Amino acid sequence: MGTPRRAGEQRGDHALHRPCRPGGAGFRDLPAHHGRQPAGAVPDDARRGALASRPWRGQRREHLVDRSARGHRQLDRLCRVQGGPEQSHADACPGAGTRHTGERGGARLHRQRLAVEGHRRRALRRPDCGADRSHAAAACRDTRRRRRSGCLGRLVGAPPDRRAGARRRRTPSGNRLCGGSERTESGLTIDTKDAPASAPALERLAQQARHELALFDYPPREWVPPRFRDGEQVLDVVIAGGGQNGVAAAAGLQQARVPNVLVLDENPEGLEGPWVTYARMITLRTIKTLPGPALKVPALAFQSWYEAQHGAAAWEALVRIPRHMWMAYLGWLRRTLSIPTLSEARLELIEPADGLLRLTVRTPAGTRRILTRKVVLATGSTGAGGRNIPAFVEQKLPRDRWAHSAEAIDFAALAGKDVAVLGAGASAFDNAATALEAGAARVDLYMRRAALPEMNSARFMEFEGLYRHFADMDNLTRWRFMRKIFASPMPPPPDTFLRTTAFPNFHLHFASAWDDVGLRADGRIELSTPSGTHHADFAILGTGFAADLSRRAELAAVLPHVALWRDRFAPPPEEASPAIGRFPFLGAGFELTERAPDTCPEVADIHMFNGAALPSMGPIGLGINGMAHGTERLVRGITRDFYLQDAERFCAEFLAYDVPEARLVPAPVAMPSPSPT
Repeated sequence: MGTPRRAGEQRGDHALHRPCRPGGAGFRDLPAHHGRQPAGAVPDDARRGALASRPWRGQRREHLVDRSARGHRQLDRLCRVQGGPEQSHADACPGAGTRHTGERGGARLHRQRLAVEGHRRRALRRPDCGADRSHAAAACRDTRRRRRSGCLGRLVGAPPDRRAGARRRRTPSGNRLCGGSERTESGLTIDTKDAPASAPALERLAQQARHELALFDYPPREWVPPRFRDGEQVLDVVIAGGGQNGVAAAAGLQQARVPNVLVLDENPEGLEGPWVTYARMITLRTIKTLPGPALKVPALAFQSWYEAQHGAAAWEALVRIPRHMWMAYLGWLRRTLSIPTLSEARLELIEPADGLLRLTVRTPAGTRRILTRKVVLATGSTGAGGRNIPAFVEQKLPRDRWAHSAEAIDFAALAGKDVAVLGAGASAFDNAATALEAGAARVDLYMRRAALPEMNSARFMEFEGLYRHFADMDNLTRWRFMRKIFASPMPPPPDTFLRTTAFPNFHLHFASAWDDVGLRADGRIELSTPSGTHHADFAILGTGFAADLSRRAELAAVLPHVALWRDRFAPPPEEASPAIGRFPFLGAGFELTERAPDTCPEVADIHMFNGAALPSMGPIGLGINGMAHGTERLVRGITRDFYLQDAERFCAEFLAYDVPEARLVPAPVAMPSPSPT
């Protein structure tokens, strides 16, 4: 893709296309003997910048050194990007050896190799993990090249004696790890269920979880008085969104004895949230030990769910959680807690109804009207508005020639095609990798930045005090936190980055934002960038999400009364940020607030447990890291409102309370007989 170049012409992709030669500008941090030298021959100062090192600092590619025995192939890929798509490591660096293409050559050799390098290395080096290594290295499988033998597939890139299909092994408990799998958009197969004994084991775990919940089931009284309107019972809380935040919110309310809760989700059962729809990473990006929606009940934790099926050794070998497993866990949690969920139900409108909220819900059976006291919008990243799509793309390209990274994409149809990806975040790299794995002829990723970011400032925010009390800070301090977050884009995770660079037909373009797009007469997409004109067959927009509540159709009836940050706070001129100002200004329990007092008090009964909460609540309204703290704050806010609304009733009932603790009747006392005189 891209316009042809004349001999000797330098491409305009800036740092990525500098000459690649030992001692040249593109290799200023590489040792002179970088060819086929073993990892131990690399000096310590160079090794510190290695791509495989931890923590990864988002180094630009010309700063990266491969520490593993695959250094030659890694440097080959590195040079290909730096020296242009036609220049291999052997071509650019004479004397470094012939270019390695493998037994079959091209992308197939590299397909899915090192998707999560740390996973494979840790899992395969454990002498005691046995068959469990297949789960720790699930991300490294390539179904197009694996031979299935029993339950375990061949690990691409594993040494012959480590290939898991060679022999069926058993866990210490004696349960062989085999069973179901799920095929992804890219053609990869990820295990989602394993041992035949899984179902009984999970049922025993569910019983244990119910027992643990019962141990702390005090006080048992159902305390939220029911409400009725025109003979119809009013729901206490309706949660829109059945993903992980919806499950966590419903579970938390259940534990707080709020009995009348309903979860709505617009997707069919089993497809709630992003994990098996548009999330295209192989594993979760978070560490495996986060509490998530487990209510601090040990038997409800993901670790317990995983160990019940695969054993403790498999858990120790696991590095990160495969996303399909996380989805299966959420489904188990929903069933174990008996969370009432209405699938294929889309919330279309929220209207004030004299102290209540009237919801319009569309289902396959028709439109329903529901009355509720509270609504929780657990609608994920799109909750603040919607997908961020450049206007010129919508206006100039047919809808079947582009897609946003957060929607359904037929990746199989991209086999043999040239794909252009816009964006520098993790989702952009995930979609590029998925297209490559599906057989795309070429994938070009364009970004406006001159280099990949080196710092993830969000890591600083991961501590107990901030999770608990970010929302308690003054407006200016919260604003300054957000300005830093918005101005500090996160680098792609190392495994995500490696997942794309494993392919020789992947090309990265820095300082190459799309200025314009168009459709040529031959049906190809034409992209205008500062680095020149390029062409593609299909475009994927990894451009994130926009904060704009006017795009949330369900809020149309109340939107004129909703306060935004720009309505409540005026920062110093030098710290202005229109992007932050567009977010809703939330109260202490994630609730919307009124723009003008007493104009629409019902807006305070709408709680934004989604991406819209970031400036007000910090990182506890979206994602797994702060989910436990966000759930606790949300539940406390809802139950506070419920209790205070009925406080006078509770007081009157208390003053009239006359139930005796026990009927105390004095026992008759035998009097001594008078002694005879």
